[in-house]
Amino acid sequence: MSDATTAAAGATIPPANDEPGLLSRIGDYLNPVLVKEIRQAQRGRVFTVALVATVLITLMASFLMALEIDASWSRPGRQFFTMIYVFLAGSLMLVVPFQAFSSMGSEWDEHTYEMLVLSNLKPSQIVLGKLLAAATQGAMLLALFMPFIAVAFLLRGVDLFVLGLVLALTAFSSLWLSTLAIMLSALTRNRLLRVLLMLMLGGGLIGVISGAVALAEESMRRPDQIVGPEFWIFMPQVLVVFALLGGLAFLISCNLL
Repeated sequence: MSDATTAAAGATIPPANDEPGLLSRIGDYLNPVLVKEIRQAQRGRVFTVALVATVLITLMASFLMALEIDASWSRPGRQFFTMIYVFLAGSLMLVVPFQAFSSMGSEWDEHTYEMLVLSNLKPSQIVLGKLLAAATQGAMLLALFMPFIAVAFLLRGVDLFVLGLVLALTAFSSLWLSTLAIMLSALTRNRLLRVLLMLMLGGGLIGVISGAVALAEESMRRPDQIVGPEFWIFMPQVLVVFALLGGLAFLISCNLL
C-alpha cells in the first residue's frame, strides 16, 4: 500500500525544469557589466525618475506650444521640433553622460570595483560595459522621443534627411560625451575631486547642448545650405577626429582602472 502511494505521489510531481530561459541565455553572451548596470537601473530610481520627468515636461511643453499654433505659422513643424530637440539634447547629452559618470564613481564609493577585478574582468570589459549601458539608456530615451519627432514631421517644415542626420549626430555626441564622462570619473577615487570634475563636466555639457540646439535650428531653417558640398567634405573629417579622441578616452579609462 505504501509503495503504491509513493509511486502515485511521484507520478503526480512534475520533474523540475532547470533549463534556463531565453533572457538568461542571452545574458550569458552579454557583457557582465552591462547586465549589472541594467539590473541596477531596474532596481534604482534615479534614471527612472529622470526618464519620467523628461517625458512629462516634454508633454507639457508640447501641449502649451500646440495651443499657440495658429494659421500664421507656415511651418509649425520646425518650431515644434526645435522645442522638442531642447529636451532631447538635454536627455542624451546631459542625463546619459551624468549617469555614466555616476556609474563609474559608484564603483569606488560602494567598493564594488574590487569585486569586478576578482571576477577576472579586464579593464576594457568594465569600461565597455559602462559605455554599452550608456548607449542602452540613450536608445531608450531616443525611442521615447520618437512620437514627438513624428508629430513634428507631420506638422511640415522639417526635412526628413536633415532630421535623420541631426538625430544621428546627437546619438554620436551622446556616446562620445559618455566616454569622456567615464574617463573623468576614472581619474580619481577621491569623492571631493569627483564632485569638482562633475561640476566641470556639467558646465561643459550645458555649453555643448546650447551649441547643438543652435546648430539643429539652423539646419532645419536652411537645410540646403547646411547640407551642401562643403558639409560632406568637412563633416567626415570632424567625425573621424572625434572618433579618434573617443578611442583615446576609452584607452585612458582602461589604463586608469
